[in-house]
Amino acid sequence: MIPTASRQRKGRLSQGSKLKKRQTRLTEMQIEERQTTLQETPSMSRSRPNERSRLFQTSNRPRSPKFRPPDLSLLDVPSPSSSVDGSRPLFIRIAQRTVRSRNDKGKSVPDRKYVCMDTDIETQEANEYLRSWREGTLKPKTVTQGSEAAVVATSRAPLQPCAGNRNPGTVVDWKYSVASKPNMPTNARSRNSPVKIPRPRSIHIPLDRMINLWSRTCKPPNMGVLRQVQWTSDGKPARKGIVRAGHLLSSFRDPDQFRPATLESLQKNVDQERPRSSFRHRLDRTTQETAPKAAANPLLAKFLEDDNVLSGNTHLPRVEQINGPASENPSTGIKRRRPRKREPQRRNIQEPHHPSAMGPIEADDVEFPLQESHTETTVEKSAPLIGLGPFGTTYTTSFDIAPLPTGSYFTARTFLGSGAFATSFITRDLDHARGFSMIQSGPSAFRWGSWNDNISGQLGTLVDQSCEDLQQASDQDQDAFVSVISGTIHLLGQVIGYFSSNLSFYDAIDRISFLQRCRTLIARLVQELTGHPLWSEQINVDTSGNVSESQSLCVRALQLCVVLATQLRQVSKHDVVPDPVQTVFKGFLEQTAIHALEYAFSKQPAGFAQIREKLRQPGSCPVVFDERHFVVELLVVVSHTLAENHSFDTFWTGLRSSVVSPSLEAPNDARVLELCWERMLLVLPFLEIDRQGVLEVGRRYRMSCETWTTVKHLLEPSFKAYRSDTQRQSPTLNNYCRALLGRCFGLITTWGWRKCEPNIGVLFDFFARRSLFNLPNEEAHGSPQFLANLHEHPRLELAPEDRCFHVFLKIIGSGLYEMRKVYPDKKIGGTVWRLLPNHGRFLPKDQAISQLDLDALRNHHDLLCTLYWGSPQGFRPKPTVLQNLVDVKNSHKEACHINIRSWLNLVKYQLTANEPLSSLEAFVKWLTDLFTQIVRQHQLARTEAEEQVLLAESTEGYVVNRSLLESTIRQNQRQVEAILSDLLSSMQVAMNVAPDLTAAKTLLIPDLVSIFSLFSTKSPQTNKVIIYSLEILLLFIAKALPDERATATSDNDDSQDYGDWSALVSDALPAMSRAQEVAGYLERYFQGPLRQLLSNCFGADNPPEDALLTKVIETWVAMGRVQVFGGMRSWVEFIGDYGHDSWTSLRNTEQTRKFSSYFLAALVDTDTAVFKEHKQHLLKAWAASLVERELLLKYQHRLTSSLLNADSGDSLLANPPFWAVAGRFDITAAEFSERRLSVISNLLSNMRKSTENAEDSEAIRIRANHKEILKVMMASMKNNYQELGHGSGVCGAYVDFVHRVIELLQQHTSSICPIDRFFTNSSSFPLPAHDPTYVVGQLMNYGLRLQDHRTPKQLAMFVQSVSERAAVDGQQIYLVNQLSTAMGGRDVVGSSGLRSFLIGVIFPAYVDIALSTAYGWIMAIPILQATRKVFSSIIADVNGANETSTDSILGTIAGFLGCLRHSMDLVVDHPGYMEQTRTLKTIAAYFASITAVLPALDYICRILKRHCQANALMRFFGSFAIYVTQSLLGPIDMETPNMDPLEETGNTIRQYEDVQAFAIHELRETLNRNWICHDELYYVNRGQTRREIVVDIGLFEEEKASVLSEIERFFNVLGRMTVLSGGAIL
Repeated sequence: MIPTASRQRKGRLSQGSKLKKRQTRLTEMQIEERQTTLQETPSMSRSRPNERSRLFQTSNRPRSPKFRPPDLSLLDVPSPSSSVDGSRPLFIRIAQRTVRSRNDKGKSVPDRKYVCMDTDIETQEANEYLRSWREGTLKPKTVTQGSEAAVVATSRAPLQPCAGNRNPGTVVDWKYSVASKPNMPTNARSRNSPVKIPRPRSIHIPLDRMINLWSRTCKPPNMGVLRQVQWTSDGKPARKGIVRAGHLLSSFRDPDQFRPATLESLQKNVDQERPRSSFRHRLDRTTQETAPKAAANPLLAKFLEDDNVLSGNTHLPRVEQINGPASENPSTGIKRRRPRKREPQRRNIQEPHHPSAMGPIEADDVEFPLQESHTETTVEKSAPLIGLGPFGTTYTTSFDIAPLPTGSYFTARTFLGSGAFATSFITRDLDHARGFSMIQSGPSAFRWGSWNDNISGQLGTLVDQSCEDLQQASDQDQDAFVSVISGTIHLLGQVIGYFSSNLSFYDAIDRISFLQRCRTLIARLVQELTGHPLWSEQINVDTSGNVSESQSLCVRALQLCVVLATQLRQVSKHDVVPDPVQTVFKGFLEQTAIHALEYAFSKQPAGFAQIREKLRQPGSCPVVFDERHFVVELLVVVSHTLAENHSFDTFWTGLRSSVVSPSLEAPNDARVLELCWERMLLVLPFLEIDRQGVLEVGRRYRMSCETWTTVKHLLEPSFKAYRSDTQRQSPTLNNYCRALLGRCFGLITTWGWRKCEPNIGVLFDFFARRSLFNLPNEEAHGSPQFLANLHEHPRLELAPEDRCFHVFLKIIGSGLYEMRKVYPDKKIGGTVWRLLPNHGRFLPKDQAISQLDLDALRNHHDLLCTLYWGSPQGFRPKPTVLQNLVDVKNSHKEACHINIRSWLNLVKYQLTANEPLSSLEAFVKWLTDLFTQIVRQHQLARTEAEEQVLLAESTEGYVVNRSLLESTIRQNQRQVEAILSDLLSSMQVAMNVAPDLTAAKTLLIPDLVSIFSLFSTKSPQTNKVIIYSLEILLLFIAKALPDERATATSDNDDSQDYGDWSALVSDALPAMSRAQEVAGYLERYFQGPLRQLLSNCFGADNPPEDALLTKVIETWVAMGRVQVFGGMRSWVEFIGDYGHDSWTSLRNTEQTRKFSSYFLAALVDTDTAVFKEHKQHLLKAWAASLVERELLLKYQHRLTSSLLNADSGDSLLANPPFWAVAGRFDITAAEFSERRLSVISNLLSNMRKSTENAEDSEAIRIRANHKEILKVMMASMKNNYQELGHGSGVCGAYVDFVHRVIELLQQHTSSICPIDRFFTNSSSFPLPAHDPTYVVGQLMNYGLRLQDHRTPKQLAMFVQSVSERAAVDGQQIYLVNQLSTAMGGRDVVGSSGLRSFLIGVIFPAYVDIALSTAYGWIMAIPILQATRKVFSSIIADVNGANETSTDSILGTIAGFLGCLRHSMDLVVDHPGYMEQTRTLKTIAAYFASITAVLPALDYICRILKRHCQANALMRFFGSFAIYVTQSLLGPIDMETPNMDPLEETGNTIRQYEDVQAFAIHELRETLNRNWICHDELYYVNRGQTRREIVVDIGLFEEEKASVLSEIERFFNVLGRMTVLSGGAIL
């Protein structure tokens, strides 16, 4: 049984207790603040709160002494070499003077101290002293006797007790720690050198310390706190505060106050930037300082505040008395100890290059375990990863390290910038002499040419001398060493120049001796340089950030040795040199490069600091490197030499000790790993610098510089952390893992690490070990977005929402893409084969599934899709691998959705991959299998359920409710339909992506028609999948047909010239051949099932939803267009009266009638030639649709728009009541509903005009066509009415609509086609009550034909007959409305001409007989009333801008008023007329008409600025009104009215004088012949019958009052007129 953690801890403690015991020293009793090590995480400290509390409890088990750094202050700063105080800076002296005045002399510990300077070099230098202080190597300054510091230290403040007065007899228990007095000598209280305490348990302490001890022990010991009193110079306690045992109380701050987290800035700046918050802060501080604080022990506080505390009467109790009561009852007053405050975390905000919350990791801030203890500190594979940040921490993926800006270079003073390195490569033939080189070494000079023994000896002498000088310089000063190493560098430079320029061999075999000799010399020199004592110390950086000259020269010397080794390697590449020898020199070069890199980076951390500092320069300006950047120069030189040697891996081998070794020593510390990551990335930008020292942009993509082995070492600790208990892991482990994957992605895409198969394998093993599950507690967001856009060839980039697995997929995608540039396809295929995961998942549909399993299945699909996308053709995973992941028959629907989505992603990519269509065959087979299985599952959902019910009813006698059965079936089918909808929508997207017709035809599988069989009016849910299938057909057909707009544009362009038409014909032939191919394919597999679906949809008793019906029509029309365009069929087969595929063959259902307009509109929109070829059929259908009932109005607006767009210039479609936008009509349903009557009126008017304007040869044909259309329209109205019910009592909105249509028919087309007797027979159809004989329509019809010479007299007789019939039938009130309607309204076509003719020609005839005959007034009264109504609204028809129209209206009014005057003359000439009642009624009607026309007449006179006869008429009417009034009011002298003669031009319209005479004659003749008056009774003879006419006339007094009322109203209105009132008698 495994022991628990607590038992293990006990075991360790008990084992430690067996160690040798020793007496605890007094200095070891101080309880110090607990320090958090690298191995302790916040989660560990939180999980064991009891251990924290036990740290402050006294225990008998021994404790190892804990090191505490010494207290230091500014006084411990070492003095300069001279003793003169003035040599120190002024600010140092001022600060020291201030510190000396303090009681504690400014002593402090290095805890919580941080230093941040402007540059990293300065920060590192400052941290050296801070690190030395923490390690204890920085000692306090020793105070010598007699010095100023000693005097200050030993001086006693006034009234302080002297050392001689201390009581030597005071004894105290030694277990209490003694607090040193501030003015005590430093060497007496140093923590580094603990004071030797004698063995006895009692000691003597001075009086002041006894007071301090007594003040700390007055409180009960179980309170857990001690009072630490510090003394001022006057003997008073300096501060009073409660602190925990073992903590030091700073003299600068009250411990009761919190320390807020603030940025490091000047208080002045804070006050200026945030005055309100600064004021509040100072106010709070003042309040806290001035507020009284309650002392924990009032007696002790009073005692400490007493100035006479040291008086002679004061008696100090003994320690035994103080401790006695506390030890007797230790449990009294026990209080729970307050938890320790957490240490504040410091964030360096001045380093923006690290967005990670962890911040940068410096090598010196991380404690690495020693090499010899590596085996003991090795972490288990399942150990958690420590050092991660708290929740919410983000980690950087690039450390803000980017490629160098364009234009970066090395200056000419450097080895690279001078061109010496570029010329050092030997590219010439060494078998030919190239002159001599002069080698200068001190006073000696050598002349070297072709290689011989003399040169070999001289070179050896020079190298030996340099090595001896280096050995001797190690014991001398720095200047001597610099001189020696400078001479060595100068020598090496000359040798390099000799090798590259003048080296040659007499015989090729001399190369071997040359190589052996030079290798020995260079190896000795390298050994001497690397073994120098200088390398045992780290590079020291001065305050300006510069490295010492000697150390930089050493690095340069090693750099030149690498160049010499490179030259030797180049010389060895010759046929004379054996292969083993060549291998030796290749290894020699690599070994020399490794030594240079190791000593420049591993033992010199300043190398990385220098690189980091250079890369952090702000802006995009070019980076300039000079001689100070020798480390960067070494990197570039080594990289080029190793690249030339084809052994670039050695480059990272040299950096392994500084990049990888820290991670091997502390593999479970994230901070160490981050340091290694940053170091590795810091090197990459400089690898793009060429041999000339100039940045070569893009070089990282052309050379191989990757080290995936190093990346693997850095990834494994994080991946191993997931094998341990997840509860022990940091909450930001997933974020850190995502950052690691992001770095791998950046190495591939940004830095050009193309040979990334090792890294992909490591990542795959990590996720495969987890069975492709997402990381623990990682929220899933579905598949990555780039998989849905594979057909667009997306550029992979990291997104904030990407999960770790998504980043892994992007690494695979980008990695395979980059590997295809360097590897053959076969090798990539092997890599892809290794990445194929095993399949062992099954998610049954009858069980609940977890989201984790679903995400893992999705990840599996996404991985295979990514591999397929990134792999070369021929080495991809087979689509069957993806298909077999999910069994549609038994798998959960969510799993099916994932499988279908993967099919779509890959098909879209394959369609745009520019590969043979044979690659689609596997996907088509996959699609066919899916269709077959899904449709089969949909059918089995019903059959299996019904079979189970039948079996249960037959065997067990159960009775299953039918509704329950149907609901179960629908629930099962709904799941299948969801899968089917997803598959169809995916197929639709794929069809859209298909680049050409051939690819689309490959995707259009014949099994698609199996979905049509799912149609059922009882299951409207299946309509969705049927619509999807129809949309797929439409997309396929659209790819087979040419674009109408493109064709129209080309036609318009071609019509402008008369060039060769062969190109147009050649383009049309392929299109026609494609159409024929598609038409044959559709007819073979799809036309029959689609025809059946069309018949089922429009023949069903329960109409399906509109979306399905419209989609079926669109598909049927599109299929017909393909067949017609291919020449296989004609449109007559689809819209004719006969045919299997004709629309008329469908059942006449409600949906058929509704969607007939939609079908015809789709036809016209598809092919505009349909309208020209089948115009008569389309117009008949359109006319019938115009008169449909309101309920059946659905798509008539679309048909109207289609017809107008097809040929808006047609005679029947001209002048529509709609507006075209950009040359096209787009009529809405609301607009059509509002203007339907206008559309019908316009159609009938166009029929009339086309008939009238047609030539005699065409008139018969046109009339016949129009007659056919009118018959269809009236038949449609008849059928629609009969659907409403039987009999003439049916009424409603449609009946009113038919009335208005019949009226329009009477008006426009009665001469083309007579009105059906059904609509004029009151027994079959309800006639309009206000106009049962459609008088208005007939009148308007006459008005439209007034140009015919026969029409005016016909109109006169028609008005006469209508008036007589209205008088006989007693319907004169309807006649008034009919006449006013026919004459009024500007919207009625031809009403203005009819109005002028009636008022100016016909109506004067009735005025003429109104008073001259005994019966004429009966027929004149309705005429006058209708005229009054017209005159009341005639002002609206006056167009002031059209003078001709205004003159016409004025002439009509003047002519009618003139007729009235002539009639009034009879009254003046025959005064006896005033005694007749009928005369009074007629005169009242006269004045009513005159009054109604006054406003219009006055307005016309004002705009024309001429009065004409208006003033004369008004004078007459005014005088006549006075005359009539005088006649009626009594026997007074009557004035005769003004009888001035009028101009004859206003009596009548001259061209119709004969018509007016004819009308008067016919009226008089009819009245005299047929009318009889007897005893004020009126009769009309009709053949042998006589009918009495009922007249509406009152008594004489009533009519008299009516006349006077009208006259009064006349004068009132006339008085308000501006023009007319001037000439009238008022």
